[in-house]
Amino acid sequence: MDIIKRNFLRIIRSGAFNEYEPLEPMSNFKWNRLFAVARTQDATGIVATGIRNYQYEATLDIPADIRDAFLASAETANQALPSSVFHETTLTNIFLRRRLRKIRDNERHSIDTSLETLELLGIIVYNTNKILTHGISYRNLAMIGNYLRTKGHRVDFVKLEDWLKKLHIQEMAEFEGSILITTLNFEKDEIPFVTNVDQAAHARALKAISKYSGAKYLDLEFKEGVGGFIYNDSTALRKTVWHAISYFRYAPVETVSSFLARIYHSLSEIDE
Repeated sequence: MDIIKRNFLRIIRSGAFNEYEPLEPMSNFKWNRLFAVARTQDATGIVATGIRNYQYEATLDIPADIRDAFLASAETANQALPSSVFHETTLTNIFLRRRLRKIRDNERHSIDTSLETLELLGIIVYNTNKILTHGISYRNLAMIGNYLRTKGHRVDFVKLEDWLKKLHIQEMAEFEGSILITTLNFEKDEIPFVTNVDQAAHARALKAISKYSGAKYLDLEFKEGVGGFIYNDSTALRKTVWHAISYFRYAPVETVSSFLARIYHSLSEIDE
């Protein structure tokens, strides 16, 4: 792991969880690279908080102009999502979507209702959606970590694991939890729904923070050409296919449904 990734993860831990670990000195070029990673990871808000936490430390060697420009750009970025988002987020597959709705309805009318467990389920579903369409985002993963550390003691993990199995996303949840364990210093017992730490998650997470610019995926955009023929950017299609294949084993039903939904959405928006 290179110095940019190490410092990025330290700043994420500081900004998201108020942890402290001395930063390693970097050149102006590398600080610019780190901030580019933060933007690609949708984590400028968390990184800005982390930078402010380090502002009085001698190890923070960011040039003032670079620091101030980044903090200014992060002021309105990555605002916290309202909890209603996690109560409403759903799955693409129609059968799993109905099953999720039933889980929520039944739990809200249960004698031993656990709204915290429902909310954590929603955050995991939200992360699953984002990973399958956009890729790994430390901003979104930090939401799981924050919830576990602030409200985890009120979560019914027996219920949660049962729901994850019914929705066929238990391995995706383990994947998400494994990233927290292998890159953000979480202990395995802090994430009870992780039975086996997925080491492949560590490699995928490091690869995700190797991207310094550009979108994490290419939009599928089908167009109608001369004679009514439909065509698409083959590079975008190829990357989308490989992205889906790489996550198939973690959530096979939802991965296929998500991929087909993107194809359908693109086809439905063809300019006549």
